[in-house]
Amino acid sequence: VQAHFGLLSSGASVELIKIAKSKGLPVTADVAMHQLHLTEHLIDGFNSLAHVRPPLRAEKDKELLRQGVKDGVIDAICTHHEPLSGSAKLAPFAETLPGISAFDTYVSFGVQLVREGLFEPLEWVEKVTFAPAKVANMTD
Repeated sequence: VQAHFGLLSSGASVELIKIAKSKGLPVTADVAMHQLHLTEHLIDGFNSLAHVRPPLRAEKDKELLRQGVKDGVIDAICTHHEPLSGSAKLAPFAETLPGISAFDTYVSFGVQLVREGLFEPLEWVEKVTFAPAKVANMTD
């Protein structure tokens, strides 16, 4: 039985997946695109637009997540598109639901990863298309 760990958000989770894979355990993992770009600094002042689950983490976590994707520890990049109405995000932080509109930034965030040299263009396309299909056993 294969276990899939979705929406990784911390450097520690990358290390645990790496250990599991090194032991030959049948595990896969994904990360939301916004976790590869945004950090907890966005919630300074309790910015409810940055209220997401799992929460945004430190810059170090972001870098470890990026390296995990690059090294193949994290198998796929997903959207985790979970939009809410504008009014739902205008309430005080503690009263808002977690969620983020991701379709509108998905491609531009991906292109940014290519421009920053994390991936070649076709590597990025593979991580956001074929890799998720493979994880879901939908490649035939």
